[in-house]
Amino acid sequence: MIILKFLKLKEWRQLTIEDSICEYNNKYGYSKRLLYNKAVFFVKSIIYLLQRSDNMFRNILYVEGNSIMVRGLYTSGWSMLALNKKMDVISNNLANVNTSGYKKDIVALEGFPKILADRIHDNTDIPRGVPVGELSFSNDVGEVYTNFEQGNLVKTDNTLDMSIKDEDRAFFTISRPGDNQRYYTRDGSFKLNAYGQLVTAKGYYVLGENGIIQLNGSDFAVYNDGTIIQDGQVIDSLLITQFQDPSTLNKNGENLLTGAGAQEPFTGTVVQNVIEQSNVDVIREMVDMIALMRSYEANQRIITSIDETLDRAVNEVGRV
Repeated sequence: MIILKFLKLKEWRQLTIEDSICEYNNKYGYSKRLLYNKAVFFVKSIIYLLQRSDNMFRNILYVEGNSIMVRGLYTSGWSMLALNKKMDVISNNLANVNTSGYKKDIVALEGFPKILADRIHDNTDIPRGVPVGELSFSNDVGEVYTNFEQGNLVKTDNTLDMSIKDEDRAFFTISRPGDNQRYYTRDGSFKLNAYGQLVTAKGYYVLGENGIIQLNGSDFAVYNDGTIIQDGQVIDSLLITQFQDPSTLNKNGENLLTGAGAQEPFTGTVVQNVIEQSNVDVIREMVDMIALMRSYEANQRIITSIDETLDRAVNEVGRV
C-alpha cells in the first residue's frame, strides 16, 4: 500500500498500486498511462530504498511493507494538539487571576518515543486504521497538576474575610445544601445569609467542628486556631482540613475541591480581616502564552512546508 496525492485531487487517498492505475486510466485516459506508471515506479523505488536505509531516513519517513508516511506531519500535528490543551489551561488561569484563593494549574508535557499512532479515519478496510509508526519527536500532555502555593494575603478590615496562613495543605471545609459530600476551598471571602449562617460567596455553608456555623451579626473574633468568639463566648471552631498530599484533590468548579486523601492535624494559622489572592503570576502566564503561540505557529509552518513539498513532488515527478 502507498500514499499518493494525485495530480488533480485535493484529498489523500489510500489505494493499492493496481487500483491506482485503474482509477487513473478511467479518469485521465490511456494516453497518460505511461506517465503514471513512471510515477508508480518512482514511488516503489523510494520505498525499496527506505526499507534498506538507516535510522536517519526512517525517522523522517515511516515505512512498513508498502506503506509510507511522513513523520513530520504527525509530529507537528500532535504537538499542536498538546499546545492547544496547554493554551486552554493558561487561559483559565488568567481568567481567574482575581478569584480569591484560586490555585493555578500547570501543564506537564511528556514525550512518547515508544507510542504507536494509527490513522483511524482513512477510507481503508484495516479495522485499526493505517499504522503511522512510533512518534519519536513529539510530545503530549502528560499531566495537569495544581500548584497549591499560598497566594498573597491582603488586609480588608472585613471581619467575615478569613485566610489560612503558613500552610498550603490546609483548607476551609464547605457543605452544599442537600449534599452530604464535603468540599474544600482556600477562598475565605465569607458572608452571612439571611439566617445568620456563615456561608461562601456562592451561599454554601462554612462548616465548624459542630456543623454549620451560626452567628449573631458580624461582630466576632477568630483566633489563630480557628476558634470563633462572639459576645465573650465560644461559638464554634472552624473545621480546617489539612491533607498530607493535596495533589489528591480534584477541582470541582466554583473554586471548590473534592477528595478523600489522608488527613493530618492543622498546623497553620487562621487570620481574620485578610483575604488570600490567587497564586497566578500574570506576567509569567503571559510570557508562557507568547512562547506557546510561537511554538504553535512554528508547527503550522512545518506542516505547510511539508504539504507544499509533497505537492511539488507529486505534481512535478515525471512531467514531460
